[in-house]
Amino acid sequence: MDEVEADAPPLMELVRRAEACKEQGNEKFRAGTIAEARQSYEEGLEQMKTAEDKGCLKSGKDLSALVGPEVGAKNVALSLHLNMAACLNKQEDWAASIRHASRALELDAASSKALFRRGFARTRFGLLDEGRSDLEAALRADPDNRGIKRELKYNTQQQQRAKKKDRENFKGLFAGSLYEDKEEERLRKLREAEAKEAELRVEYEAEKAAFEASKAPSGSGAGEDLQAADNDDGDAAEDVPGAAEDAAEAAASTEAPPVAEPEASAEEDAMDVDGQAAEEVDPAKEVDPAMDVEPAEEAFPDFATWKENKKKEKEAAEKAKKAEQDAKKNEAARKKDEERRRQKEERRRTAKATSDTKAEEDDDLEAGTASDLRGYRRTADGKVTTYFNNELSEEAKKLIGDITPQRVDPVAPAAQAPTPQRIASDSSQKKGSAWNAAGTWEERDMSDWAKEEFEKQLEAVTAEKKSSLDQGNILDALHGISSGDLGNPESLGKMLAIMQNVDIRITKVKKVDGDASITLVRGKPRYIFELTAEAEFEAVLTEMKPEAAISGVPSGEEAETKTKKYKGTLNLPDISSINPDEECPCHCRLKRGPDAEHKHAMDEALQEFRRNVLLAVDRFSEEFKQK
Repeated sequence: MDEVEADAPPLMELVRRAEACKEQGNEKFRAGTIAEARQSYEEGLEQMKTAEDKGCLKSGKDLSALVGPEVGAKNVALSLHLNMAACLNKQEDWAASIRHASRALELDAASSKALFRRGFARTRFGLLDEGRSDLEAALRADPDNRGIKRELKYNTQQQQRAKKKDRENFKGLFAGSLYEDKEEERLRKLREAEAKEAELRVEYEAEKAAFEASKAPSGSGAGEDLQAADNDDGDAAEDVPGAAEDAAEAAASTEAPPVAEPEASAEEDAMDVDGQAAEEVDPAKEVDPAMDVEPAEEAFPDFATWKENKKKEKEAAEKAKKAEQDAKKNEAARKKDEERRRQKEERRRTAKATSDTKAEEDDDLEAGTASDLRGYRRTADGKVTTYFNNELSEEAKKLIGDITPQRVDPVAPAAQAPTPQRIASDSSQKKGSAWNAAGTWEERDMSDWAKEEFEKQLEAVTAEKKSSLDQGNILDALHGISSGDLGNPESLGKMLAIMQNVDIRITKVKKVDGDASITLVRGKPRYIFELTAEAEFEAVLTEMKPEAAISGVPSGEEAETKTKKYKGTLNLPDISSINPDEECPCHCRLKRGPDAEHKHAMDEALQEFRRNVLLAVDRFSEEFKQK
């Protein structure tokens, strides 16, 4: 067990203080002052924090493996966490209660109290499945505990309520129709139809009222006289008391006298006589007096008939409108065709007139004089041509000579064959192909060669760190090592590195990927490559005896004391020609770290190995530029 720091109290003192805080908290808990009890337990846990940092209370450490005060410290910490969980459950601080109960379970995984109190808190916190798991584990540890059984029953009830609530929440999820959108569309159309029907009903009532008003008889003079007579009778009745009653009785008792038919006038008699004289009346054609009545008045149609008539009128109007539009389109198309034919005929007549005019002009030119040519002239042979037509004179023809195309012989005579000349080629011409003598643009793929060449360069990389045990190196290694610092691993590593040899070599090149090409642009070659490589290497470390290193014996059974091998990987993720001045990344890693006494020597050897890898990259670049 580690020693306690000088300023920290001993473990027994920490346990005693924590035990006192626990007892105070228990008294306050029994008294019902939960907040004060919680404060006491927190003070006890603060006292135990130092003991936990000492390592005796780490998670997973078995109580049976502890002795002395360590057992007491762990037991006190366990009790404090359990009591804190109980207080927090009383205060309904479920999250903090779960945390302290979990800490108690880290100290004692089989504690039924910790499982019960964490299951209690988890159930109230809503973690029903986790709470049930804790309560079932607590019941297995303490089968006779009625509190655990009661809480497990409550957990079951809560789970049933939660499932029922979930079913209710998801009950109406698919209650709606699968065609709800179509149903809404149908209802919308139905509402629109009802609104349209109401509008038609209003229009129908308006037209019906107008029709009935137009058919009502207008007021006559007889009505006005009757009203005036009523008014006169009324006035008389008001003037003479009892006259109204007497008039009513007289009207009720007196019967209306028979109405005598009016006698025909002399004119009507004359008309009858003339009619009989003009035409004999056919008895069969006489009009029945019963049929001699006025025709019945036309009644306004009902709503259904009126709506049907409106529909027919609307369809007839739309049909007439469509017919009118079609007639307009046909008329426009007819006019367009006529215009096209007219223009075609116009062009034909114009072309014919132009042809006739040109023929007439040619005839006029043939028959006209020089003054009538107007931009034309006659050649020496009498032909008419334009003013700008050039006619070579005999002197000009002699100067030009014979320009008739001549046949070229396929093989020139030997005397006229050109002699081959050697042309000195420069570096830019050497890079181009025969077909690209101008050196405009050319690109050659060098990927396969570059991968093979770089793999060869990597396989040849080695590094060596030799022992150097002489007086100067010994003094440098011992410099700064005081008498009390001989156990420093760094100082010992520097001392031991003087007597150690390290050889590093590539054992396998795992892969080399990438592209490489030579591009010729305007006669200048450009060398472009972008590669990645991975390899495995082995480092062999040999420790030399001091007397062998001083005497200069390089190897052998007398010189070697111990040999150890380390394996590692080399990774070159970005080998590129884009930035030649920048150093490409090179990662050298050992699969297993070296021992402390070998670390210094291995670091020096790996640095040398890394430098040699970068030199191999430079050599590859130079070889590439020579292609």
